[in-house]
Amino acid sequence: MGEIKPFYFEGTIAASKSLMNRALIVQSFFEKLSIVGESQCNDVVKMREALLSLSFNEAMDCGAAGTTLRFLMARVSREEGEFFLHGDERLFSRPHQGLIKLLEQLDVKVDFPEKNYIRVVSKGWRNQKILKVDLSQSSQFASALLLSAWNLENDLTLELSVNKNSYSYLKMTMDFLIQMGMEINIESDKVKVPALQTLKIDQAVVEPDMSSCFAIAAFGASLGEVKIKNFPSSSLQPDFEFIDILKKMSVDVSYEKVDQVLNIKKPQVLRAVELDLNNNPDLFPVLSVLLLKAHGISEITGIDHLVYKESDRIQNTIDLIESVGGRCSYENKKFKIYGNPQLVLNKSIVFNPDEDHRMAMAASLLVGMGADIEITDKKVVDKSFPEFWQAVGQL
Repeated sequence: MGEIKPFYFEGTIAASKSLMNRALIVQSFFEKLSIVGESQCNDVVKMREALLSLSFNEAMDCGAAGTTLRFLMARVSREEGEFFLHGDERLFSRPHQGLIKLLEQLDVKVDFPEKNYIRVVSKGWRNQKILKVDLSQSSQFASALLLSAWNLENDLTLELSVNKNSYSYLKMTMDFLIQMGMEINIESDKVKVPALQTLKIDQAVVEPDMSSCFAIAAFGASLGEVKIKNFPSSSLQPDFEFIDILKKMSVDVSYEKVDQVLNIKKPQVLRAVELDLNNNPDLFPVLSVLLLKAHGISEITGIDHLVYKESDRIQNTIDLIESVGGRCSYENKKFKIYGNPQLVLNKSIVFNPDEDHRMAMAASLLVGMGADIEITDKKVVDKSFPEFWQAVGQL
């Protein structure tokens, strides 16, 4: 068993990669839009570079970023021409067919001339009838279309499926676009964007990344104390709910409104919880590890679509927890973590995060708890949080 040290963090967290990429797409339509906030994570860097490539009609490298690829597929389809997007092999094993089918309904041709390439051939969006959007695998297909629904000659109407996995991220997209000035009408399962929408503000302020904030807060909740500066009192991001989740676990959470500081302190005993993470599934790997030290059995639902993420996060989380002597199970769409505050993590393992930044962060929390884990491919966290290892003291 490794040494368990008290944890302390005080500082800021970089801007949300999700909101930064949405803002960058909007900025590609309106150069006057100024973006306040900074992120050097790979997903944002790839988006910036790709949009620059769009200006020069060059092939766009999306790396391992599913959001970047999907948002760009819709963005380039608004232009007339032939466009090439490529990326890592794992990226092209993730589901994109739902978005391709939507673009084809708009008379956009999409094919795969090579293994890791997508070609988009477009004359702009046509036949803007009602588009049926399947949200069962990802809400990003709908978000991609809405982000590029500026200055259309006709109304755009999306009819959303009954199964709305990660709908909260689509709501984040709509709320963000409404702030930018886009009119969006929501009626039952239909989302309508009237024609000729244009930007009505000059500046977009991007708040800290809530998924990254939670990854650090989890260290405070289990090992010591965390003070996150410049933390907003409200957020567009679904993962902002991590604050209420920690409170349910009896974690000492407080907010200094004047100074905008979020304080997280380890409680005497972590409480087991029952949670539905359908609206914030990115919390799952780190939260599962945190709950290993809770008192009692925790149950998590709303995660079945996590098999479509950067990796199969359900199976990889099971493998990680069991590899260090913890107990968990997944049956009938219910994930159970058998918490034990006295759990001794006494196994020495080598852990491959399987090209998944969230899995690397989950493993790092186990290291903080005393597990002897050698994490390979530590640079995978650069996808969303390149400062992570420094922040948790595991350089």
